[in-house]
Amino acid sequence: MGTITLNEKQRRRCEIITRLIANKISSSEASELLGRSSRQVRRIRQRYEAQGLETLVHGNQGRPSPRRTQPALVEQLRELAGPTGRYHDFNVSHLAELLARDENIKIPRSTLSRLLIAHHIRPPRRGKRAVKRMQRERKSAEGLMLQTDASPHDWLEGRAPEMNLLGAIDDATGKVVYAHFRPSEDQIGYLLMLRTVALTHGLPHILYHDRHTILRSPKQATIEDELAGRKPQSQVQRIIEQLGITSIPALSPQAKGRIERLWQTFQDRLRKEMRLAGIDSLEQANRFSRDFYPRLQPTLRQSTARSAKCLATAAAGVGSRPSLLHCHRAQGQG
Repeated sequence: MGTITLNEKQRRRCEIITRLIANKISSSEASELLGRSSRQVRRIRQRYEAQGLETLVHGNQGRPSPRRTQPALVEQLRELAGPTGRYHDFNVSHLAELLARDENIKIPRSTLSRLLIAHHIRPPRRGKRAVKRMQRERKSAEGLMLQTDASPHDWLEGRAPEMNLLGAIDDATGKVVYAHFRPSEDQIGYLLMLRTVALTHGLPHILYHDRHTILRSPKQATIEDELAGRKPQSQVQRIIEQLGITSIPALSPQAKGRIERLWQTFQDRLRKEMRLAGIDSLEQANRFSRDFYPRLQPTLRQSTARSAKCLATAAAGVGSRPSLLHCHRAQGQG
């Protein structure tokens, strides 16, 4: 018989059973102290009297868990996600997705985070202090409002000149309806966006944007304009009005926070995936992004019951693919 080592809990149980056998405490007192029923205490006593201290030690004590993480997997994670790995700066959620898709390593996000910290592959992340702001409620149906903006950034990390990503996101659902790289934030880019959105989704009722001079003229109204009841307009602003779209300029970046958060997601995920794919030109970036956006969409879109009902109503009434504008009208009539 080898040496038996008891922990504090097992030593306490041994003392209680010994006192019970010596008739120093009753069976009901032992049951209360052990937190077991009288039947369980009787079985523990019988096994202890027959086999001794071995019965107080769990059978699996000292054995490796069958669910433990294999050392080879930990080393693979260290190679891929460590300081010199190809995924060294990917956040845990993105890393879990890419490991499952490209490396055939399927690990839940929470388990992956625990492994990275426990094996000192990555340091624990300090939580940022949350800035509390009053959030505007989402629009009630898809197509009521699009938020649009352009994000200048070093998207290719020095492999090509800095580019602008021009995009639009639906306010109600979080659906990315347009995203395209341009050399700069320009008038042609916004006109192409309006054309693409109109042909693929339909025209929205409201366009929410920043105060860029492309979308809002900085000129002051002349006396002739005031007498005629006109306001100075940029060319894009005039086209938006002719299309029947209400243009609303945001007073701060925080006011159009949904598309600002979209840029944060793109600058984190899209930029890194283009690095992995070896993208080094604007044309390649646009081709790559066409496959990237559908993969990312499920994590961004927040569907609502009203949006689904609206789309179904529009599809039944129009008899073809509903546009954003048709969707809004169908809900308004319902």
